[in-house]
Amino acid sequence: MDVEIEKKERTKRCTAAEKAFRVQRFSRMIANGATRSDLAQYAAQEWGVKIRQVDEYVSEARLFLQEDYNLDRQAFAAVLLAQLNIIHKKGMEQNNLSVALGAINTAAKIAKIYD
Repeated sequence: MDVEIEKKERTKRCTAAEKAFRVQRFSRMIANGATRSDLAQYAAQEWGVKIRQVDEYVSEARLFLQEDYNLDRQAFAAVLLAQLNIIHKKGMEQNNLSVALGAINTAAKIAKIYD
């Protein structure tokens, strides 16, 4: 009986740029609510990587997200207030007064004008 022994193809290592792209992609997916199993399935289909590599990417992506939001309270409040200002303007432009009022109320809470 002839038995063919197939050599497993080794997946080649990704470049530093590819790894950075993958970590960034995972960061966006995590921020959008992806679970570990979602990430593992995506990585297997798109990049042909195994769960061990997925876990490394997830770890780096979480660190990236942590660094992204490592702001002091005052800087974070400023970012939120700027975003709320945009929401307020769009609400007013579209005559959606409940959205505009919600943005005003939330901004007032962040600015601690009232509780």
